[in-house]
Amino acid sequence: MTSIRTSRRAYLRPHINPPNRSTHVNRHSALLTLINTMIDVQGQKGKRQGEIAKEVWPDARQGNMLSNIKAGTNDLPMDKVVPLARALGVEPVVMIELWFQQYQPEMWQIISENFVARDGRR
Repeated sequence: MTSIRTSRRAYLRPHINPPNRSTHVNRHSALLTLINTMIDVQGQKGKRQGEIAKEVWPDARQGNMLSNIKAGTNDLPMDKVVPLARALGVEPVVMIELWFQQYQPEMWQIISENFVARDGRR
């Protein structure tokens, strides 16, 4: 029991990032705003959050992962960006762009400078 308590204390120290936690998390990002807005829109159309989560994570417990992403406590895995975009009725390229801006800003800068047309076309 002591070893659990010790490891938990180390985890709770404010200067230590939680394990597997991105340092890029911004709870007010454009990506999270889009996800939250589109979940609300889908809810108005009668599609529940659990149904959306089941489309993206068919093997996982229904709303937990999506709820954590909405709250900003979990990062959206890159391999789930396109399935989530489709489940929310969003153009996948828009969500991919926002994902890179959120979690890989240096990589997005390279991509946008080299692969996005100067007039903004993709």
